[in-house]
Amino acid sequence: MLRLYIPPLICLLVIFASFQAVTYNEKHLSPQGCKMSWMSPSYVLQSNFNASWTPLAKRYTLWLYREVGWENENTLHGSPVLFIPGNAGSSRQVRSIASSAIRQIYTNPYVSSSEFANGTIAPVDVFAAEFNEDLSAFHGPTLLSQKAYIDSAIDYILSLYPATSKPSQVLLIGHSMGGLVALSLLSPPSSAARISAVITMSSPNSLPPARFDRRVEDLYGQVYRGLYPPDRNNSPPVLAICGGATDSLIPSETCFLPSPPDEYSMGSLYRQTVFTTALEGVWTGVGHNEMVWCHQVRSKVARTAIEMAAAVTSPSSFEAERKRILEGWSRGHVWPPGVSNDRWLRFNKLAPSRTREPYAVAIVPSSEQGPREESITSHMHMLPFSSATAPHHLQLLIARGSLLESKTLIAGDRTSLRVKIFVCKFSSEFQQTACKYVSPEHVTIQSLPIPLPNIPFPQPGEGSSPEDLGLAVEVRELFAPTSEDSEGEVGWVGLEVDGYVQKGKRGLVAVLEPSDTGRKTALTEEVKVKMAGIREIEVGGVSRITPFFSSLSIDLSHRVPALRTDIVIPSASISSLVAYRVEGSFASDCQGSPSLIPPLLQHLSSSPESHFHALRPGQHFLLHGHASGPFLHATPSSYHGLHLRLYSSQESCPVQSLRITVDWWSTLGRIALRYWSMVEVWGVGVVAAGFSYALWQWENHLPLPDPKEVYAKIFSRSTRVPIQASGVLFVLALLPLPRQALIGTNGEWVLDPLLAVVLLWTAVGFVGVFILMLDGITWTLSLLARLSKLLLSERLAIAQTVGTRPLSKKRSFVALGLVLLLVATVIPHQVAFVISWLMVLWTSASKSKPAASANEFAATPPNRQDSSSRDTLEPPIPLSSIRAASPSPTRRRSSPEPGMPKSSPAAVAASSPPMGDGLPPSGLSNDYTLVQHVLLLQAFLLPTQAPVLAVWIRTLVTAGFTTPFDGDHNIFLAVFWLTLAEAVVNGANWQRKGSMRLKTVAPALAALLSSYSFLFGLRYPFGVFELANVLAAWLAISCFAWK
Repeated sequence: MLRLYIPPLICLLVIFASFQAVTYNEKHLSPQGCKMSWMSPSYVLQSNFNASWTPLAKRYTLWLYREVGWENENTLHGSPVLFIPGNAGSSRQVRSIASSAIRQIYTNPYVSSSEFANGTIAPVDVFAAEFNEDLSAFHGPTLLSQKAYIDSAIDYILSLYPATSKPSQVLLIGHSMGGLVALSLLSPPSSAARISAVITMSSPNSLPPARFDRRVEDLYGQVYRGLYPPDRNNSPPVLAICGGATDSLIPSETCFLPSPPDEYSMGSLYRQTVFTTALEGVWTGVGHNEMVWCHQVRSKVARTAIEMAAAVTSPSSFEAERKRILEGWSRGHVWPPGVSNDRWLRFNKLAPSRTREPYAVAIVPSSEQGPREESITSHMHMLPFSSATAPHHLQLLIARGSLLESKTLIAGDRTSLRVKIFVCKFSSEFQQTACKYVSPEHVTIQSLPIPLPNIPFPQPGEGSSPEDLGLAVEVRELFAPTSEDSEGEVGWVGLEVDGYVQKGKRGLVAVLEPSDTGRKTALTEEVKVKMAGIREIEVGGVSRITPFFSSLSIDLSHRVPALRTDIVIPSASISSLVAYRVEGSFASDCQGSPSLIPPLLQHLSSSPESHFHALRPGQHFLLHGHASGPFLHATPSSYHGLHLRLYSSQESCPVQSLRITVDWWSTLGRIALRYWSMVEVWGVGVVAAGFSYALWQWENHLPLPDPKEVYAKIFSRSTRVPIQASGVLFVLALLPLPRQALIGTNGEWVLDPLLAVVLLWTAVGFVGVFILMLDGITWTLSLLARLSKLLLSERLAIAQTVGTRPLSKKRSFVALGLVLLLVATVIPHQVAFVISWLMVLWTSASKSKPAASANEFAATPPNRQDSSSRDTLEPPIPLSSIRAASPSPTRRRSSPEPGMPKSSPAAVAASSPPMGDGLPPSGLSNDYTLVQHVLLLQAFLLPTQAPVLAVWIRTLVTAGFTTPFDGDHNIFLAVFWLTLAEAVVNGANWQRKGSMRLKTVAPALAALLSSYSFLFGLRYPFGVFELANVLAAWLAISCFAWK
């Protein structure tokens, strides 16, 4: 019936829509604004790194990068860096980072930059491994081979330097799966001692991207032990750089470094993750392959490598220096150590700025200075303390400016607006104002991008320029200085400002106020004053499901002055599966705003990850995060609920409200990227469940239904299977199952049950698609087989009519032994699996018969089907008996055996199957049905084996046909499938079991395979093939009788 084709059609539509949604997210969810990088590359082959160092030198190579015209090919600088490419990566990917490293040292060839003119920092030697674009993400032994090669390469690189200046460590930079190889070298400690630091770029550090190989999972366990060793003092620091949602090859929540074990003390270990959207000056998502050439990222990585190479070698300070360098270039501006000045500086008496109690506000340029003024002479703005005893807080927004202490640049660009912060008091003795710089431990600096008007942010192909930088400065716990010689004076905060501001624009806004003010506005929203110019709105009383089916509006029209508004929605989901749509409403069109800092919204999903968005009238943007994802616990640094931070001022374009709702199209793309393997793994579960039902029918002397009949039965009007299966899965998704079970969300997402049911029926529809595909393939092959009969001899045609001519046991086992010998020595067992599937496919096609239509399956009850095509309670006719009773070509009649009655011609005609029409005898119908089930099961298992097959073929092509292929020579993963295929090809018969216990074994194994596929298949899909191999073993050994 038509409804049988609806699930496959819906499945195809869902797959197409998911692909479109993933493509949409690549462009709109986290737009990429990377500048292109340029270089003059050359590569020097390290031919001396040969088989005497490692046997893998025949398979891989090592190269040294040199910038043409800038470096001498034969001279080493003295600080080695080793780049490790990832899955299908190349050593040539190092060129962008290596070129930036040399061009930051030199302004022109061999002319040192003024920044490094003192000679304390020297260029680095960047080496790169060439893995011939191995598909390492799918194959554990390939990763282990790469690890062994890099381990030997480190020894070789260190041996190149003279003994007098020989370095003891190498900095490792790994991209994609290369980062995992680098992390695996942290264990054992003897290997980690040769590594100064590890920087991973777009690496899946927490979860394998393709989980079809158990050995990849084992390698992740080794990486985890290396990241958190028992000895915490001698492990090198690790920094992970992640590209965010723009990276569509791996879910970015897997880029987080895994959390330490419970009650594990980090001690001096440095383990940090940072997203490019939070990197100062980058502020953009970066694609997986773009990570190595994105100019904003590669310059930071290169600068980190340069400074790490020049770090002091004293053991007492080396660890602290390495951490300071990594923290500085990944986290942004920090107050330089040693910079503080407690001296009181004398100024002429300064007039306080005009204020509005209890808030003191400074705007530069002020209205008194004129709105069209461009240049600003050195001017001190005095903000009075409103209380002599209460702590105060200061908040500043500086546009395209800098923060200084004396002549020391703390943050920003000193070429424009320059700001210094003082605490001041009046001295009546000298009739002057005495000021001193604020203490650095009370200062927090946040760099902000300044989106350009009418240009997308980040700007495609350009990103953010260094000039478009703003600073949000917070000074906490400020107390009014005491004044012994002047009663009644409570002191001021002084802001010394000089430089220039664009005409008609305001480049600095500051607010000083006590920290204990606050007010409440509504039952569902609480507005607090956290510190100067900062308000916090906590949106309560909102259901978790509200943003999914309606919009959530947040009122921001309060009149309390606020340069920063923190918005917290505790009930909102922070899952990486969800994307929110945000749109702001404004009081005007914001044209001609005098503020240089337009409204800016920062989304904080965790401390390593934040996103900046430009708020503009009539435009929306998407919010997302990676603090929590399928099969991964929320990171310890993640925030609870949705955290937003709005930077704005009354002088800019005031935001009246925010409207937040779930963007379903983007959410579909997020889900599809994380559950792409579901159609395959859960498809195995559906197929195995149907196989279990069919086996149970047969073992209990009921008709053995073929896959299409089982599929039709699911959607027949008389069955409740869809409702029952959906109900079971719905309940399981509500339970707090282990994080590795089912869809891996632990029941934390509000729509988990609905998602599980949708995924189930997508898998069911995909099974229908596969059945139709196999029908088309077998029909085509059957047609070829029938055409071949017309060209072959009569003997071969008769043999194909009856079935494939059986081989003797001896010949069968000899052929099987030869294939297994090849598996044990040369070819991987995945090749044998594919061969067995092809054998079953051809046998199924050569024995195929016109299949009943879907209407016939649905209309005819199983117990009333035509007995000519279905064996009921009688055991199958042995294939040898059919061949023995079949008339020979030269003799159509034969005498009955002694003691047997003669059969009449009518009886023979009624009981004998028709010959020569290409259909299998009726006694073979159940065997043929079994072949169809095995064929369908193997077809769904093919994607779990095909990746390794691709790895093997690629290795042969790139490294040579004599290159040994490590691993995958386990004959027990091939012998049962080959035996099963031999049995099918040779016309072996399916046998019922006499014992009740034995009857349940085959159905129980198929049911176990189905249950595992649904419960743990998405997290551990390699176990699906292992369980299927057990089922194949039982079928091959105990369920066939060879004649």
